[in-house]
Amino acid sequence: GAGEALAMLLHINQPLLCSVAVVLAVWLLVGRNIYTMIEGVMKVLLAIMTLAFLTLAIMSGPDVTGIIKGTIGFSIPPDEGVHGALLVAVSVIGAVAGSIANFVHPYVMREKGWTGPQHKRIQRNDLLFAVIIGIIINNLAIWVVGVEILRPNGIQVNTLADLGKALEIFFGPLGWYIFFVGVFATLFASISGKTTAFPMLITDAFQHIRPKRRERYGKVFHNDPMHKWFMLFILVTPLIWSLPGMPD
Repeated sequence: GAGEALAMLLHINQPLLCSVAVVLAVWLLVGRNIYTMIEGVMKVLLAIMTLAFLTLAIMSGPDVTGIIKGTIGFSIPPDEGVHGALLVAVSVIGAVAGSIANFVHPYVMREKGWTGPQHKRIQRNDLLFAVIIGIIINNLAIWVVGVEILRPNGIQVNTLADLGKALEIFFGPLGWYIFFVGVFATLFASISGKTTAFPMLITDAFQHIRPKRRERYGKVFHNDPMHKWFMLFILVTPLIWSLPGMPD
């Protein structure tokens, strides 16, 4: 995804090459002092894209009553297409709420130093912010844009470029760049986060299987040589899906 977004921004039809560049950049930056600054820039770019989608969703004049019925009222629209509406709704909930990424949240909290009872409030606020901004506002805005703008214009979302057309229709070429810069920032930050967090989960599990490794390397997962190999595995294996002929 990040490689595809970068290829679109650079106007080159080389998503695999751009994916390799992203992998190398993440490998070189994660864990270094400069990464904190880059992460801050990525958050600003993500905020710009979120604001653009939220503005576009409001400008499209959505059916507020329908949104309330579909969210708070949990109403299900009639079936249309191959898959029923209920199946799609359950699948989306499972993909988000049932993500394995939920298991790495405690490790992230520990890395931030939020481990004591005094950090309970900031932990709760951090989680609520992610849920409200990331899941409710951002996802809802994208769904509204899809219904109110893309569908009436006969645009089916099969690629990232199709979704970017929504911002391009309203904001012109600048909207297109805002979308892809925001997508790249989101995916780059996501890759960096997963590359940092998942190896800790795997290393912890590995040390539970082999307690002698924990006695040898201590509670700091980075001290275990296997941690770096797990990080490399998680970072490189997604490149397989960027190979020619792989499914979208």
